[in-house]
Amino acid sequence: MMPDYKYNEDKYITDIKKYLDGTYGEHYIAKDIQVVDIWESLDSLETTARDTAIKYLCRYGKKAGKNKKDLLKAIHYIILMMYSQDSASSKHNYLPDEETIVKAFQQRPLDPQMQDICDAYERVDYHDSHTRN
Repeated sequence: MMPDYKYNEDKYITDIKKYLDGTYGEHYIAKDIQVVDIWESLDSLETTARDTAIKYLCRYGKKAGKNKKDLLKAIHYIILMMYSQDSASSKHNYLPDEETIVKAFQQRPLDPQMQDICDAYERVDYHDSHTRN
């Protein structure tokens, strides 16, 4: 038997799912790679998701008034934090390798945020390749 939600939690969960469903297809930089995959491969998913959730919570009520979409975005990033915590304990999840990421970047022009991520990835790779013995 379903609980009788006093505060309409079931409705809000439905709203969250609809929002999440709508984000798929928007964030791909290549056929199967999302920006989140890049953050995960750089081991920055948890902190990036946390910081982005905070951004949307702080923005709520300031940009476009009390914009429900800011709350949905914050929840989405909190869910990504939860995913990051789960995947940290089981590293069997798919992480794109460097070759896959480079091919994805070469397939299309990058927006400024993606260019920053690409540059960061290259700096990490450069640093790693020059510090290995």
